[in-house]
Amino acid sequence: KLQNIYGLIALACVLSVGIILNILACALFDNNWWLLFVVLAYVSAPIPDILVTRCRCGGDDDFESVDMSVLTGRVAKDAAYFTTGALVISGLALPLILAHTEVISLAPMIMSLCGGLLVYGAILVYLKIFHDTEDDEDE
Repeated sequence: KLQNIYGLIALACVLSVGIILNILACALFDNNWWLLFVVLAYVSAPIPDILVTRCRCGGDDDFESVDMSVLTGRVAKDAAYFTTGALVISGLALPLILAHTEVISLAPMIMSLCGGLLVYGAILVYLKIFHDTEDDEDE
């Protein structure tokens, strides 16, 4: 139990370092704040998955069969996964596009990509460690 707390604290530190790298990439070089849209992608990426897991698809109508509600739930989950994937890719691709169009220079692009990899890596490690242990407890 104590190891989980230490792991959570370490992941929070990695997450904050990743976000600080993105903010410093904006502030230190050319005073260009376009890279804050990357932080917006970090924040908005898990929202579709959260909405789908919290809301139940399908209703209790007499006209809706069980198979249709299962199909609707699967479609909603797939759409949420697709939207989350698109936001993650846009969060990683936006610094590359801004550097290609010469809106930002190479150094803030590298800082933003490192920050993005830290943030998404921390989220993936959190999901792998903590959600796998919850599944193991259910069995």
